[in-house]
Amino acid sequence: MRADIELVKEEQIPWREFVKRGWIRDLGTDVERVCELRTLYDAEALTDVGKKRHQTAFRVTERTKFAPWALAAWLQQGEWQTLARQWDATSPMAEEFDAARFRQSLAEIREFTLEIGFWEQMRSLCAAAGVHLELVPHLRSSGANGVSRWLEDGHPLIQLSLFRGWADVFWFTFFHEAAHVLEEHSKGEYVSLDRVSSDEAAERTADEFARDHLIPREHWDPYWLSLSKSRANILRLADEVGVHPGIVVGRLQHEKQIPYHSHNDLRVKFDYDNFGLEMA
Repeated sequence: MRADIELVKEEQIPWREFVKRGWIRDLGTDVERVCELRTLYDAEALTDVGKKRHQTAFRVTERTKFAPWALAAWLQQGEWQTLARQWDATSPMAEEFDAARFRQSLAEIREFTLEIGFWEQMRSLCAAAGVHLELVPHLRSSGANGVSRWLEDGHPLIQLSLFRGWADVFWFTFFHEAAHVLEEHSKGEYVSLDRVSSDEAAERTADEFARDHLIPREHWDPYWLSLSKSRANILRLADEVGVHPGIVVGRLQHEKQIPYHSHNDLRVKFDYDNFGLEMA
């Protein structure tokens, strides 16, 4: 207990932010905080949390610095939300995992890039294919856009955040993690919480899947890339492939075809109100 209390006193664990999120209660004493945090982390001792390993495939933004304690809490909160949903009679229950059905669902989910208020339908489609889907508010130092892993109940979980808020990043992250689920990359891969490390080939495959699923490769051809990246041409391509134009802009910026400040009026930012959620 003494070592755990020292972690709380030194504020190596961002417990104040957990209180703001409503993830733990602030009961006043260090001993009580330690007990709350042990429950949050599902750990017998807080000193064990940094050693805990998850079957995960991470996607974090480039150049992002993250704190292992925050990332571990964010991951665990995804599992708690999933467990709570399983006890909620009004929530869709995940069926047996069906990769073929999940692939079919992705085509319908792709159409949601043009919509608002899609979250519950998106979660239902995933559940029908045996995939848990959770949105967990990001912590300032958790750094993660998304993660996929397989839970003890035999179902994959895709956990997303709205880190930095851009809708095109959200959609790319979802399809990136969907690729990990379909390829079952995370089943055999253990990633330590004190580093961001994963199979580079698996990450490259997941990136390509997300990229080509949102904008099919045949549409991202030399002819299109030779055209001016005007607003009109961006809107034309987005309409042609059936995605929100912000996705086209985000990819052009990522590939350095246009500056990062160009056409940002075509990009959308999500907040938790878009998903019917509150965030302290």
